[in-house]
Amino acid sequence: MALPVYDEQEAIRYILEHIPEQDKQNLTEDTVGDVLDFVDDFYEQSDLYNEETETALEGEVDESDLLQFVLDKVEEEHLQLSYEQVQLILTFEFEYGCSIGVYEE
Repeated sequence: MALPVYDEQEAIRYILEHIPEQDKQNLTEDTVGDVLDFVDDFYEQSDLYNEETETALEGEVDESDLLQFVLDKVEEEHLQLSYEQVQLILTFEFEYGCSIGVYEE
């Protein structure tokens, strides 16, 4: 059985399709992609992902730490996203990962 492959463009499309219209202000493929890059940065800094081998490592993700890390990066990069938008992106990114078997609930 083949391992699931995480496709960032597919994840971005999934996220944008699932976010309610009223929450889509300032959301583009680029801004969602930036947030996903911040998620990758969090996993790398938390030693939960090896970029060289592109493999996830075992470990628990503290969702509040992930959210705060991403919110700090959003502010640092001056992205015009609300707290709620970041939460929605993270929620639907996780949902996408579960749907393809990359994450487990």
